[in-house]
Amino acid sequence: MSDWIGPVELLFKSFSDHNSVFQYRTDLNNRAFQFYVPKYMFPHNVYPESLLVSFEKKEGPNTKIGFNSDTNSSTPIWSGPKNTEVFRYVTGHQKVNSELYDVTRNGRDYKLYVPNTFFGNLEAPSYLLVKIYPQT
Repeated sequence: MSDWIGPVELLFKSFSDHNSVFQYRTDLNNRAFQFYVPKYMFPHNVYPESLLVSFEKKEGPNTKIGFNSDTNSSTPIWSGPKNTEVFRYVTGHQKVNSELYDVTRNGRDYKLYVPNTFFGNLEAPSYLLVKIYPQT
């Protein structure tokens, strides 16, 4: 089976406020694709109405959320090049309808469930690079 490489960009719309994350959603093949963004990444708890999110295969074992590739920075989310934030996820395991990816930041785990239909008939990557672009 061939590997999925990407990149793929999807537009996510704000959906709901949770305890430590804000949920965005998009429709993917008539199913909801949910994307949770840690609240600490939003300055002053201001959540954009939508996010353009780019997904692509990532080589290597980096599993931290990084601010412009610097995992120790406290730079606000929207100050990077092209106003982007970068996540590097490592696969946990395959679920029935999705691939589970994990990332740890400040001792807290964050999860990303990517629907299997996103990868089509290609093999899901072990590492996933996710870039977030706020939309106004």
